[in-house]
Amino acid sequence: TLTALFKHIEGSDENVREKVLGFVRDK
Repeated sequence: TLTALFKHIEGSDENVREKVLGFVRDK
């Protein structure tokens, strides 16, 4: 789920978080 995804992002590098945020914005 999206919530689980964000929880995973919290423990990831900021670069990864930026990529995911950009991916979410692209949708």
